[in-house]
Amino acid sequence: MSEKEIKITKDDVQKSGYIDIIDNCDKKECYRYSTEFLKKGRELESSNPRTSEIYILLGRIASLNLNPESTLTPFSPMPSGPLESEPENFVQIFSSDHLDLMRHFVKEITDNELKARISDVLWIIDRNHKMAELAIYSYLESSKILEHPEHWTSCEKRIQRAFRLSNMLGKKSGHLEKVIKHIEDVLDKYNGEDPLFLSYKLMCMLIEANVGDPVKYSNLSEKCAIDAEKKNNFRRARAYWQTKAQWHKIQKDEIKERESNFNYANSYVKEAESRLKGKNGSYLVASTFLQKAIEAYRRISNTKDVVNKLHKKLIEYERESVNEMQRFSTDIDVTESVKNTIRNISDKSLLDALFALSLMVNSPKVEDLRKEVRELADKYVFQHIVSGVAVNKDGKVTARKASMFSNDPSEVEESIKQNMHQHAEFHRLIVAQSVIEPARHRINLDHNATLSDFMNIVNDNPFVPVGREHLFAQGLLSGLEGDYVIAAHILIPQIENTIRYILTQKGVVSSGIDSNGIQDERSLNSTLYTKEIEEVFGKDIVFDLQGLLVERVGANLRNRIAHGLMDYSSFFSIHVSYLWAITLRLCCWHIIVSKVKEDASS
Repeated sequence: MSEKEIKITKDDVQKSGYIDIIDNCDKKECYRYSTEFLKKGRELESSNPRTSEIYILLGRIASLNLNPESTLTPFSPMPSGPLESEPENFVQIFSSDHLDLMRHFVKEITDNELKARISDVLWIIDRNHKMAELAIYSYLESSKILEHPEHWTSCEKRIQRAFRLSNMLGKKSGHLEKVIKHIEDVLDKYNGEDPLFLSYKLMCMLIEANVGDPVKYSNLSEKCAIDAEKKNNFRRARAYWQTKAQWHKIQKDEIKERESNFNYANSYVKEAESRLKGKNGSYLVASTFLQKAIEAYRRISNTKDVVNKLHKKLIEYERESVNEMQRFSTDIDVTESVKNTIRNISDKSLLDALFALSLMVNSPKVEDLRKEVRELADKYVFQHIVSGVAVNKDGKVTARKASMFSNDPSEVEESIKQNMHQHAEFHRLIVAQSVIEPARHRINLDHNATLSDFMNIVNDNPFVPVGREHLFAQGLLSGLEGDYVIAAHILIPQIENTIRYILTQKGVVSSGIDSNGIQDERSLNSTLYTKEIEEVFGKDIVFDLQGLLVERVGANLRNRIAHGLMDYSSFFSIHVSYLWAITLRLCCWHIIVSKVKEDASS
């Protein structure tokens, strides 16, 4: 926000009538305040610039997006495509005069929601413990007003932020005790009768703080899990089987912990079976959950027999899913594809919308690309006779292009491959502009996605190694929100690690050793060209990943990012958008990937 010459005071704020706007809001939540504050500020801009600036200031503060899962950077501008500024620098939108003003009037604010927001912002800037204490108290009071068993996220976010702040101040401050008591009071109030995830989130905080009665809360978790399974809400059931296992782990009861993990894995089997029922029953969707069940069981010791039994069932499901995949496979019609995308995404749950998007993002077929290049070479001979170079925006040579009509067969093959990568770029452009971006924006309009939503996708996922779930989830969430800077920096290294992980599982050594006995992990520049990776993913997706990540005539994202060759605007390109969607596809639709591989080899 540009600093104006108008000097506003605490008295100006009190006389502005801002509290009347808050009183008239139907929901006592900052994002509701923000809309009304900014609207009022624009109305008064010419007639009363002093009061207008007050409303614009309050609107900017209220518009910040609260992400309590991040302890140190809990605020960022509301997601609406690429961010205008980096989240950690959000304080730059406030002038020093405005910060001084907030320090003077924050304690006199009677609305706890706004008081929590302003005191928390001041805590982040000043690290004044009094502001943190005020924020903790105000967040808890605000959470009481926003508390709702079904619309639970607003309440939980404020409790969680109070929890994080009290943790930062330390146990000796006494604030954590107050927050824990509030959490346990809410848990007692609902006794597992809340229909979604409020009790789960609250118990996760207790587990993180290592407080609470493990017997009491393991029983509560079991109650919630069984109730959720009866209602076919398997995602909720898994959440509570998970907390039950964690409570038993705290008790050091390995038998009950293992039993809870079994129930967790079996909920995937139950969900797979439920996805076959009704007019929308799908073997393709059921296969996805069966694969997750197999992965979850593999992470429990001595489950080989169960895994083998489920694997046989998975093969049956995959066989039945072939016709469904043929039904979903369509050619891209540029003029209608955006409308088709919106139709396929709309009126779906968040998870189903993400699955639908992943299904629409197909890698171009290698054989089609090769055929296309050959046909164009015959048609436009001169264009393909001479060799050439590729240059970047600074005029530096980044790659040398081979001639397709060389006497050297290896140069001809290299030229064909380079032209195939260039043709693949056109495919990505169409898919990004007509499928990925329209779908992404529609999903953001219809849903308020959180990290937990993506954790549901990446947990027990054979593409995501253990311990990397949060990283994949954060990368996918950032991409959905349009923050491709964060998405690219997280996802590309994780894809590289996954490739090594898969090679290691197949018995391939993914590291090299020098004369001094020092071992370095091989990068994507070599691992993406192994026959074993092509066997896993199929040649079409592997070729797509090569062009996106490491090929000099392609996007070469891995190397350009690793060496700092991309400026800020470069991240908001079709390449990073497409990479995000392909990563989502690999996480959501590993069943499809395996079928693509089978079809290509048959």
